[in-house]
Amino acid sequence: MINMILKNSLHGAEPKGRWFEISAVEHCNLNCAMCSHFSPIAPKEFISLEQLAQDLKALYRLVGDNIDGLKVLGGEPLLHPQIAEVIYICKKYFPSKQLLLFTNGLLLDKMPIHFFDACKKCSAKVIITPYSPSIELSAKWILKLFNLGIKGDLSCDGQREFHKIPLDSTGSQNINWNWYEKCFLGGYCSLIQNGKIFPCTTVCKIAHLNSYFGTNYKVTSKDYFDLHNSELTYEDLKEFLKQPIPFCRYCNFNNFSTGNTWRISKKELNEWE
Repeated sequence: MINMILKNSLHGAEPKGRWFEISAVEHCNLNCAMCSHFSPIAPKEFISLEQLAQDLKALYRLVGDNIDGLKVLGGEPLLHPQIAEVIYICKKYFPSKQLLLFTNGLLLDKMPIHFFDACKKCSAKVIITPYSPSIELSAKWILKLFNLGIKGDLSCDGQREFHKIPLDSTGSQNINWNWYEKCFLGGYCSLIQNGKIFPCTTVCKIAHLNSYFGTNYKVTSKDYFDLHNSELTYEDLKEFLKQPIPFCRYCNFNNFSTGNTWRISKKELNEWE
């Protein structure tokens, strides 16, 4: 997977990805060290259906059908008490596009029937990420989903590993295209949150780190795309997503590591710096 992402990021005449991600919740029922969404230290927070509808309506007005699809993530999205409604709203605004829901699978046994009905009616594909605590359940649930008439898959073979780009609180990292084209996050996993499009999870979720540890990673208006600015166009969005942002100065790609095995977070700053 990582090699595919790095390959797709080269020579970016176009943005690296055409998928848009939605965080149904900020928190999680797992406690994964190095979580790129900072979920172990995030507050209990759910996306509002009203905000989601407003943002997806604005996104469709901006991009039309020029996307591959939507991804619903978290934290753990199944924690959202109205996750079925989240699925329906996504399909309402992008009826012809793929819809993926990523989960660790631990709550699938407890989900009400209307959640599975929503997945089936909206052709939502459930992607189970086999973390260490859920790896034995994952294959079982792929079969169950199939028997329910729902598409399902695993996000990776074997146990999920973690990639880490350490943060540099001094903000002294070099920002240039040669550096940015190697990044497996920037411009590839664009997140929609509170009327903004962020080019990566780190800048989108950095407020959790700042709040928990008292750090001071700064996000400026140049680090996101204003989804509700009617003067901006699809071409503006493409231009924004294919180049570095000022926040990139905090990412120490020289010390990037991959293949980090799953472990429980101790909620220590060195998991991200």
